[in-house]
Amino acid sequence: MHNTAEDIYEQLKNAPDELVYEVGDFTEFLINKYQSGVKPVAGSVSLESFKGLLKNSPSFNGEPLEVQQRIRNEWG
Repeated sequence: MHNTAEDIYEQLKNAPDELVYEVGDFTEFLINKYQSGVKPVAGSVSLESFKGLLKNSPSFNGEPLEVQQRIRNEWG
């Protein structure tokens, strides 16, 4: 019997790297969100609560200009 984590792993094994990174970033976001105890009420979320959530994300590591150029290149 598979658990949810195993099911997700199976789905991602053959997925493109970009998708895997995106899933990883989102997972990191959710873990940080719940570890910090942030449980926003509709309409009361401040942008400050998102500060630093992606600082260790592989998608945003590097010089800011290089990150911007890489993102633009992904968009075509």
